[in-house]
Amino acid sequence: MYRYVIKRLLLIIPILLGVILIVFTIMNVTPGDPGRHMLGMSAPQEAVDALNETLGYNDPFPVRLLNYLKNMVRLDFGNSYRTKQPVFDEIINRFPVTFKLAIGTMILTILIGIPLGVLAAVRQYSKLDMITTFTALLLAAAPSFWLALLMILLFSLYLNILPPNGIGSFSHYIMPMLTQAVVYAASTLRMTRTTMLEAIRQDYVRTARGKGASEARVIWRHAIKNALLPVITSLGMSFGAMLGGTIVIEQVFSMPGLGSLVILAITTKDIPQTMAVTIFLATLFCMIMLVVDLLYAFIDPRVKTRYLQGRLAR
Repeated sequence: MYRYVIKRLLLIIPILLGVILIVFTIMNVTPGDPGRHMLGMSAPQEAVDALNETLGYNDPFPVRLLNYLKNMVRLDFGNSYRTKQPVFDEIINRFPVTFKLAIGTMILTILIGIPLGVLAAVRQYSKLDMITTFTALLLAAAPSFWLALLMILLFSLYLNILPPNGIGSFSHYIMPMLTQAVVYAASTLRMTRTTMLEAIRQDYVRTARGKGASEARVIWRHAIKNALLPVITSLGMSFGAMLGGTIVIEQVFSMPGLGSLVILAITTKDIPQTMAVTIFLATLFCMIMLVVDLLYAFIDPRVKTRYLQGRLAR
């Protein structure tokens, strides 16, 4: 198990290098330059060229990429062109907002999507199954910004019980969490239903029923473990996407999270800030997927056995 974790951690290095190369290339080939964004459209071209020279933007692309990698090895990610502050300062300030939003959304997604998906599978073709499946398809197809606007109209303008934007208190997070949760819960419900239908048709489930086990024990003790493996992978990827910042939700509800920071950094050609956010999110996503893989071993004994056999073989 420890060898596997170490290998996965080392695998993050080439992944980050690939991400850095792609994003750095895109940021440098897109139109515009940081000097013009920083000084404004009315600034003389001589001042813009001088600032770009100071920032090293006029150097050849391979030189800039190599210099960035050298500084990154020394844990020097540079200062933001926009704020003149170390790039990770703003990430640290904004990440708690995105983290709270992602945690709340994930909890609601699990509490709504998995139980309803299991019930829909157990009662296949019943009214409950048809209603939940139709609702899940409808919500999965609905644009998140449209749901967000509807919630603002209902809970803020008509009922006046929730604030429409900001992050002053927990009540500010309720509508953004619900907006994201209904979309993610819809896909989780459909996946849970599909995997659960496959699980309850397996031989070991029929054997458990033949031995006289109650239906609740068969479902929640035997079938659910295998059915949840694909669902956990999907939830892990969804959680990584949430931590990346849901740009639309943060923009609609005016939440200063990582999503809005990425948009601001890209539109202002703030290359150090964009690269820092990308590296941070890529590393975070790799760690989340590692945790998901390790969760497999606790849910499915067969996966844990493979880990142990691999260690004994060495």
